[in-house]
Amino acid sequence: MTPQPLPLTAVYLRSRWCSSDGALQISDASADGKTHTVAGPGLPALVKGQAYRFVGAWEVHPAHGSQYRYTYAVRDVGVDREGMVSYLSLLNGIGEGRASKLWEAFGAQAVATLRDRPASIATAKLLPADIAFAASRELQRDAWRERVTLEVYSLLAKR
Repeated sequence: MTPQPLPLTAVYLRSRWCSSDGALQISDASADGKTHTVAGPGLPALVKGQAYRFVGAWEVHPAHGSQYRYTYAVRDVGVDREGMVSYLSLLNGIGEGRASKLWEAFGAQAVATLRDRPASIATAKLLPADIAFAASRELQRDAWRERVTLEVYSLLAKR
């Protein structure tokens, strides 16, 4: 199985260079308090100060060092309570009430906490252990598409 690309969510800062045909653009983007070099197809619509999710992989360029090589970028719209609760409610054994409690306890980290630390959810008595661990397995299986799914649910909840 081919590994799924790991997105980099970062704030676009500036373009440093773009090839004349627009096939390659070298830019700066900020994530985790650091400025990173991102390289990929020229995207003139990128807006300074806007958060984007760049989809690609880290690489080490022989002359320029570490950079994130992306194949495309999409605006990061974020996740809100309604989207998170809707998403969690679809998991077996977790209805809207339990999903709301998870949001109240962990906010935007509710899915990540359930996926990565189901024992802490069970210990806090937010879910029975069997449900927490089953949901964790389901979330781990779908982790590669988690962020975009949460964003879609958040967008739909605003309609």
